[in-house]
Amino acid sequence: MGSELRKATTNEAHVLPLSAAGAAEAVGGKAAGFAILADAGLDFPDGFVLSAEAHRHARGLGWTAGTPIPATTSAAVSEALAFLPGEAFAVRSSAIAEDGASASFAGQFETIVGVNREDIATAIAECWGSAWNGRALAYRTAERKEHAMAVIVQPLVDADVSGVVVTVDPITGDERTLLVNASFGLGEAVVSGLVTPDEYRIARADGCVVAAMIEAKELEIVRGLDGALEQRELPIERSTAATLDAEQLRALWQGALAAEAVLGRPADLEFAFADGRLLWLQCRPLTALPTKED
Repeated sequence: MGSELRKATTNEAHVLPLSAAGAAEAVGGKAAGFAILADAGLDFPDGFVLSAEAHRHARGLGWTAGTPIPATTSAAVSEALAFLPGEAFAVRSSAIAEDGASASFAGQFETIVGVNREDIATAIAECWGSAWNGRALAYRTAERKEHAMAVIVQPLVDADVSGVVVTVDPITGDERTLLVNASFGLGEAVVSGLVTPDEYRIARADGCVVAAMIEAKELEIVRGLDGALEQRELPIERSTAATLDAEQLRALWQGALAAEAVLGRPADLEFAFADGRLLWLQCRPLTALPTKED
């Protein structure tokens, strides 16, 4: 799929394969993070990114938040989309200067999951428009960051388990353990605060689990038969079961440290397990870390 997608995408159309998206200055920090994953040899759902230049071009044509994306952009997106599998997609904002060494925009911009093919253009417009939401606008203005927005389009992963790995303790800055949070289904259940995820701590030195806190995860968010996302209640025996086993945790340990080595600084990564396959969904540097404890 990658080579076919490259043939369908051009710099002139501002649509780039995610596996060769380029630098953050062109595609934002979130999209550029996939280059880190690729260099680390990690698996991720391939897709494409609509570069920030497409957003600038649209604004030059008079595009404003709440209006459709230009017809030429929509046509280029449709051409690239034809090479992606599945009928449901994740559409994610990737802002310029996002998640740099001194500032993080995590959670500031739009991410839409479970998008049908025919609604991709609308979702892209929503991501572009999120550059002007009140909280993000104030943040970007204070940081003197550009308002241009790239947008990632990927097939939606029907995750059995999803979660986050950070390669240092984000509270204390302690590098001796990696922190893993995980829950059943798609990560939106955790993002929306519907469940409290399991928490694991893994020793950096050898990958051994040094602590595990298994929570009662009463529901999961999954893609239903009609393609729409839905909440599903979990039976008590599953809700109280551990989300990850020792083999999966070791795979997360290995992958997270490989990405950190390429990145050259502590990393914050999102992951999903689907039918036993580990897929990495995001890689970004941890910012504003506290002083490490002695």
